[in-house]
Amino acid sequence: MARAKSKPKGIGRKVAPAKKVVPVKPAAPTYTREELIEQMRELLDGADAILATAGHSVTWGYPTGALTEARERCNLLFNQMARLPAVEDAEGEYESPQEIFEKALHAEPGTVPSLARPGTFIEWIGYIPVLVEWGGFLKRSADLRCVDPKLKWISATGYRSTHVAYVDGGSNPSAIVRGILTSAMAQKEFTLHDVEKWGTQAANEALAANEWLRNALAKGPVDSLPLPRKYFAVQRPLFA
Repeated sequence: MARAKSKPKGIGRKVAPAKKVVPVKPAAPTYTREELIEQMRELLDGADAILATAGHSVTWGYPTGALTEARERCNLLFNQMARLPAVEDAEGEYESPQEIFEKALHAEPGTVPSLARPGTFIEWIGYIPVLVEWGGFLKRSADLRCVDPKLKWISATGYRSTHVAYVDGGSNPSAIVRGILTSAMAQKEFTLHDVEKWGTQAANEALAANEWLRNALAKGPVDSLPLPRKYFAVQRPLFA
């Protein structure tokens, strides 16, 4: 009886697929806190330069064109700061990357910052001061706060957050906030409120901690927006 021919070696055997070679990505550079702050400073200056020459409204949160790269770079710097060891502040709390950049790059308190820089300043509605916390390119909002606990205010809580969706090229934070306040006062439901305890407490704390703020209130209104007509009768004498 004839013997069956044997198969050549390798035929009929399963061959394992070749392993893919995954290229190793180089490690992301590690920067110090000071180096990241300086990079963010340069980024905000660059964003201001772009905005100064823009002849149209720019989407603030999700910009297009030349600001797109700046927004992506800003987010990257936030992430890089978050990877550094956390450091406690004077109150024993940990600051977020946004808070670290805001504190380091904040404009002089009491002065209107550039569009991209964070800053704190005062706007007036009649005799009523409104503390503006402008977030710039870092936060994309303007928080409004009561700072005179003796007065009625535009919100019972003593706080109002406004989202900044667009900025006009060549504009400034003061003009943008004044536009927001003017639009709010034009609403039929606009009124002035007695401020709740939490709001008056926050106002007193802000006054105690900021000499520039006390000085601004002592000087009185500067270029104030007019109150709606229905409040004319309740305005107090400014320099009684």
